[in-house]
Amino acid sequence: MDRENCEHFEYVDGIAEYPSPVDPELLAIDAVYPEDLEVAFEEDGGLDLWRLASEEAAVWLYDCWKKAGGSSFALEATVADHNSSVELNLKSGKWQAKYALFTS
Repeated sequence: MDRENCEHFEYVDGIAEYPSPVDPELLAIDAVYPEDLEVAFEEDGGLDLWRLASEEAAVWLYDCWKKAGGSSFALEATVADHNSSVELNLKSGKWQAKYALFTS
């Protein structure tokens, strides 16, 4: 990151290089968030980026949890931003009030 908190690459023979080693496949990622999320942000400049990013990360974690067999995990599990009033139940995949009684 440079002093303006922006990512900085050096280009050598047309190839982006970090000042430190990095997985070159990171440079080929089309997008981090779906395009419809970007459109929603452009239409409403008042969106809370932290909440938006936290919720997208929670959904990504839920998908990983399911692929790893989390649906059969014996205990209840949730994920949330620590300042959020909602949490994602990793068993049901549904959002619920934080610290809600588990019903799945």
